[in-house]
Amino acid sequence: PGCGKSTLLKMIANLLPDDGKHSIVGGSVEVNGINTKDSDIIWSNVISYVDQIERLHGYLTVKETLKFAYDCCFGGTVAGPFIGSTEDVEKLVEELDEEGWLVDVIMRAVGIKRVEN
Repeated sequence: PGCGKSTLLKMIANLLPDDGKHSIVGGSVEVNGINTKDSDIIWSNVISYVDQIERLHGYLTVKETLKFAYDCCFGGTVAGPFIGSTEDVEKLVEELDEEGWLVDVIMRAVGIKRVEN
């Protein structure tokens, strides 16, 4: 404990307070040669930090937790700005949403499908 793991992760994710005059740590961090202070990149879309304090609802399954996060972030739909959206596309999107398709894809991608319930 106390060797700076969390501080490093917070620094990469730009979550450390820095008013330009007072900083908790010194130096800089680069990700693939790009400084994390680069304002052209929205680092919160690339890197995140999950605190050690459990913030999940203890009575939800893995799948329910991911579905909740998905609903919060994307409004519960895989619909995007389709150009020339047709009735067939809208029907397919509705079916995918009802099946929870994207949540299942994410669970398979990170290898947790077997513990979804």
